[in-house]
Amino acid sequence: MLSATFEPSGSSSNIEKALEDIHKRADRAIEDDRTLIVLTDRDSDKFNVPLPMLLAVSSLHHHLIRQGTRTKVSLIVETGEASEVHHFAVLLGYGAEAINPYLVFDSLEGLARDEELSGLNYVDAVKAYIQAATKGMMKVLSKMGISTIQSYRGAQIFEAVGLHEDVINHHFTWTPTRIGGIDLETIANEAIQRHRKAIVFLKVNNFLYQTVTTISGEEMGKSINLTPTRFICSNKLVDQTTRNCLKPIVVPLTSKKRSKQHFEVCSHLRKTVHLYNCMKLNRLKRFSNASKRVQ
Repeated sequence: MLSATFEPSGSSSNIEKALEDIHKRADRAIEDDRTLIVLTDRDSDKFNVPLPMLLAVSSLHHHLIRQGTRTKVSLIVETGEASEVHHFAVLLGYGAEAINPYLVFDSLEGLARDEELSGLNYVDAVKAYIQAATKGMMKVLSKMGISTIQSYRGAQIFEAVGLHEDVINHHFTWTPTRIGGIDLETIANEAIQRHRKAIVFLKVNNFLYQTVTTISGEEMGKSINLTPTRFICSNKLVDQTTRNCLKPIVVPLTSKKRSKQHFEVCSHLRKTVHLYNCMKLNRLKRFSNASKRVQ
């Protein structure tokens, strides 16, 4: 299993070193008679930025071709980036044999747990998603006049738009391109920017989660100066709530007249939860609709 991550230094040197490290580790794995190589970005964290998976797959694919060892191994991709048919199409077209879009499956699990998939349970949602993605891939193949996935894999039936010639020659070899574009440094900077935004969002989400789940009802009442109103934090709800699914678990237990400050606090909590739920639903609404069509 090869980690497709690099350190966020802000330059292209680290992304080049990460790609070279993947090449060297893959060569050693082949020398050890390994037949499966897994490229994964699952171990990305605040110190490790996930490589653009298409870049990592294509770079390794062409490196092995140049080494004459490509036919000795199969490339398996485990990525949080892939979610749409086009993502799968380009990954397969540049050498991937199998794809595990783990973030999609994790998101489906959360949506099924929150009963946001129109009655679908997790297993049925995953089956519907895989079926929809497979049908989408078959449609892509049929439009190109290709009848088998074996003929499509590694065929590179794409034209690059907006990539520098050096990037094409080294990592997307034989891909036609009519215009130039961004180089590895720009690719690295954009990946780092997306990574930093994600880390900031996680920090805010974790802060809200830890704050809501650790404060007691009495402390909540004191902190917002609501003596007549009692609050409860249900341990059962806390246990069922993950850091990826923020829940409004602070519940008022009285119908007495509440102060203006109370409504301001509750309004803020509702807006926070609503914003998060909208972000979560928008990510996979297309696949939820695809699941309904499959049914």
